[in-house]
Amino acid sequence: MRSSDTTDRSFTEGRDVLALMIFSLGGQFFACHSSEIRELLPVQPITSVPGAPEHFLGVIDVRGGIESIIDLHHLLKLEKDRGSSRQRIMIARHDNLVSGLLVDSVEDILNISQEEVKEVMFTLNESVGALATGQIRYRGGYAILLDMGKIFSLAGGAA
Repeated sequence: MRSSDTTDRSFTEGRDVLALMIFSLGGQFFACHSSEIRELLPVQPITSVPGAPEHFLGVIDVRGGIESIIDLHHLLKLEKDRGSSRQRIMIARHDNLVSGLLVDSVEDILNISQEEVKEVMFTLNESVGALATGQIRYRGGYAILLDMGKIFSLAGGAA
C-alpha cells in the first residue's frame, strides 16, 4: 500500500512493509513503529517525582497501574507546544520496558514499504539525529523515524 492510500487500515508489519505511527513534536513530524505503541491516552494530570531528571515528567495512573512519562521535547531539544488540546500520551514499549511519551499530536498511521525509508538528513539537530534511524516523505516534507530502543536507553541512562 502506498503511504498516501488511507482506504486500507490493516496495519501489520511484514518483511517489506512497515506500519508507522506519525506524530508531531515542536512543529516537526516524527514516526515510530506502531507495533511499539501499546495505546494512546489523552493528556491527564502527571504527578511529578522529586529529584527526577528534567526529561522525566512524572507518573500517571493507567487503570490502576503506574506509568512513567518521558518528555520527548526535552530529549530531542525541541520547543514545547503548551496546552494544545491535541496533545497525547503514547504508551510505548520496547523489549521489557514500558513508558509514556508526551507528544503534541498523533497525526496518522501508515503502511509503507522499506524502500520509502531514506537516510536521515545531516542537517538534523544532534539530539534528533542520535535517535533517528531514517526518514520518510510525509505531507510535502519529512517525518523522522525514531528508534524506541535508543529513546528508552537515553531516558534511562540520563535518569
